[in-house]
Amino acid sequence: MDLKRLTKGSFLFLVLQFPDPRVMQINLTGFLEKRTPEFMKDLWTMLLSAQEGTGGIPQEILEKKKRELLQKREEEELISKRIRDAETEARKRKEEEEQRKVNFLYYFLTFFFLLLFFFVLPDFCLPLAGHPEGSKCASKASCRRGSVG
Repeated sequence: MDLKRLTKGSFLFLVLQFPDPRVMQINLTGFLEKRTPEFMKDLWTMLLSAQEGTGGIPQEILEKKKRELLQKREEEELISKRIRDAETEARKRKEEEEQRKVNFLYYFLTFFFLLLFFFVLPDFCLPLAGHPEGSKCASKASCRRGSVG
């Protein structure tokens, strides 16, 4: 092969097709410093995995993406569960508030009718069974409070 005819693109293709790990590590040392050996190890592991895989994507990256998607789905489920719980709690509080209102009305009406029955109605003569004049009684014997005038 004539090196003079090698263009920049074809040279890059040859370098990428047949990379030399020693040369790459030497070139990256100025940039990555102490982390260069670790980076090169990870890079070669991923390159070998991508070469063995069907889609050319390293298996580690696929597994990482799967974990991220599962984690995202779990977070979404947790958020939706919290929303459902908050809605249930709000509905429960609303029902309790309505029940308190119903109870208040029930006890108020009960108290009102008890007041009416014990304090207001005895001032009037209630019709008694067999009473000759109905609610207009004149005799003290047939009326609880006496004659109503």
